Amino acid sequence: MGPVAGETDIGVLDLRDPERSGEAASLLLASFARHLMEPGAVPDSVHQRVRQLVVDQIGIQIGCADLPWSTAVHDYLARLGSKGTATVMAHGTRMHPELAAFVNAAFGHGQDFDDTCMLVQTHAGAVVIPVALAVGEHVGASGAEVLAAATAGLEVILRVAHSATGGRSMTTLDRTAGSVALSTTQPSSPSSQAPPC
Repeated sequence: MGPVAGETDIGVLDLRDPERSGEAASLLLASFARHLMEPGAVPDSVHQRVRQLVVDQIGIQIGCADLPWSTAVHDYLARLGSKGTATVMAHGTRMHPELAAFVNAAFGHGQDFDDTCMLVQTHAGAVVIPVALAVGEHVGASGAEVLAAATAGLEVILRVAHSATGGRSMTTLDRTAGSVALSTTQPSSPSSQAPPC
């Protein structure tokens, strides 16, 4: 799977361009992600594909929640005593959104069944969708807002991954995509009560 929404005016971002600083690239991606939140910016076919990815990711999270390695992640973070507003799939444990997203992401990649872009070997859904769901639950976002945030996060992680050559840095991509899902799920009002991630 390539970028979810297909061709746009930003095209493929060449991170090796010496004329483009990291800050400029980040601002361009942030602007692009915010644009995807606007009504009509994303074709219905893309929203349908992202809905399928969300359903698939939730199913994998539930299906992998009781695997020994998934249970270990859940139990460790549950012992930290973090009470919060986001739900851990299958267990029903309430945690801080950051922790719930982490646990659900671990469940969502508990077996290698999650979505994969073979060109860049990126499991974008397990990174982006748990963040969009956890933060969406925390801020009371609508389903459409969570879907738009997931779309923006998927677009960014896949565009950055496709622009990088000679390997990948999943730590960087994961943080970038998770941050996009986080920032686009939150209301744009400065008074919003977003989690301090």
